[in-house]
Amino acid sequence: METNNQKLDLLREEVLKRGTDIAPDYLSYVSMAFALATELGEEGRELFHDLCRPSAKYDREDAEKTYTSAVKTGRGDIKLGTVFFLAKHWGIDVEEIYRQRQGEQRQSVALARRADGRSGPSLQGEEEEDAEAPEEPLPTFDDYQWPWPLSELLNKGQNAPQRDVLLLSSLAALGATVADKVSCLYGEKMHYPCLQLFIVAPPASGKGAMAFVRYLLEPFHREIRERYAAEMTEFRKAMAMAPRKGYEERELPMEPQNRMFIISGNNTGTGILQNLMDSDGRGVIFETEADTVSSAIKGDYGHWSDTLRKAWDHDPLSYNRRTNNEYREVGESRLTVVLSGTPGQLVPLIPSAENGLFSRQLFYYMPSSMEWRDQWCEPEDDPAQQLFQCIGVEWKERVDSWKIYLKPRLKLTPEQKEEFNQFFSHMLRENHLTSDELHGTVLRLGVNCVRIMEVVAILRASEGGDLKYEWLLKQPGVETPEGLLPITDADFRAVLSMMQVLYRHALHVLKFMPLTKTALRQPLSALQAKLFKALPQEFERSLLTEKGREQGIKGNTVRSWYSRWKRRHLVQETADGKVLKVE
Repeated sequence: METNNQKLDLLREEVLKRGTDIAPDYLSYVSMAFALATELGEEGRELFHDLCRPSAKYDREDAEKTYTSAVKTGRGDIKLGTVFFLAKHWGIDVEEIYRQRQGEQRQSVALARRADGRSGPSLQGEEEEDAEAPEEPLPTFDDYQWPWPLSELLNKGQNAPQRDVLLLSSLAALGATVADKVSCLYGEKMHYPCLQLFIVAPPASGKGAMAFVRYLLEPFHREIRERYAAEMTEFRKAMAMAPRKGYEERELPMEPQNRMFIISGNNTGTGILQNLMDSDGRGVIFETEADTVSSAIKGDYGHWSDTLRKAWDHDPLSYNRRTNNEYREVGESRLTVVLSGTPGQLVPLIPSAENGLFSRQLFYYMPSSMEWRDQWCEPEDDPAQQLFQCIGVEWKERVDSWKIYLKPRLKLTPEQKEEFNQFFSHMLRENHLTSDELHGTVLRLGVNCVRIMEVVAILRASEGGDLKYEWLLKQPGVETPEGLLPITDADFRAVLSMMQVLYRHALHVLKFMPLTKTALRQPLSALQAKLFKALPQEFERSLLTEKGREQGIKGNTVRSWYSRWKRRHLVQETADGKVLKVE
């Protein structure tokens, strides 16, 4: 809503400045009143007057009556898009003006940061610099001996970033195949290995390698579609044998649900929701070109964002179809999303860093590759496509063999939990000093970390083909046991180390997003952060000046920074006159 308010302010400014009549006929005039009344209520009254004022037909008393009628009558089907459409039709493209203003605003903030020696995420519009490439190479994951099949799949990566992308997309795909078989209790809620991953990369960067990962999903998808086809054949036979006259509807056979595992991204938000309903809340969206999705959901963004946010949280999904007045719902959703695209393809899907969808994503930025790679294969080489296809079949056979087992639950040791809490507590403090915009991302990185651990733990436990885990009885005398799935210390730390890398990549991807109010508050600069870290947990004010002098910072600057820290509650003064850093 904040973005819409900004766009309406721009529209008012342009209409009055240009004197453009954007509602010259009665239908447009009334539609604009209903649109503003629906979205803004009484707050839109003066805006309506301002937008009508350039018209030669404008009469304030008539406009008052029209808007009052719109508020009282209400037409919920006429939204703000109508106003923006009318404006664009008469030469005022609000979306384009808004983008230009955002770019100008980012450039001014970037110049201010540069003049002040500030750090933080690079901003679009910085002159003389590549708007996409990071100032320094972003970190990649540490080399590690992951369990099968990850260890075999990563061999197809030609460099560190490509191996990272294969690792992340493989973890997401494999997690989707066991989303009904492994879980973890975290934050007083059950979590399943369902990730939402967005690989951001300029053209020809090598991100296309992740397309091979889709082959891991196809055996699962194929089995479901073949079962559905068989059920449809039986349904058609039953319908052909049904009596033509004198039957009651309850006597008709029930049409099977159109189940699938891989959900097409060339879909609408409502269509994705329906596909999930038909598949009991489970599915995977796997698209290597994000604009396939953004083009399909144009005009249906609300459903897309809402469905993905709820699905990440495993929340119930529901919708009501007008046809036959049918209401449908699913109690728990387990959707995995894997997308890749250029920075320009990101914003149409996630328009703001303040949108909850941004913080739920795992982002990885893949740099451009400037080297020519030999693409010729020898006859004895094992093609990536064939390798992934074979592993997909073998993986499905392995998963199918677990059906006799109950669902294992990831269980960390007390020492692992302590290390986990310390790690993310430290990351949250670091984020507070660099970019307040990623506060939600850090919190949800903890959840994504747990979900990745679930995948790695079950892969490690099944390396021999069969699941190997301890059994824990729920209650003495209860016949049904519950699997307790541990994770080795080495795997635990390998996954934990990935989170710091993913945070850095999210920080870089942040620069492609429209500027938010949080960004305009400007986080601590690199110099401030360095001084802040150099101070002990408790210190005298004199030490602050001394440390500043050691780092070549003037006394007035140090005092100004200290006042800013107090306003942001980074420090507080104790009763005995000392200063305490707030953790």
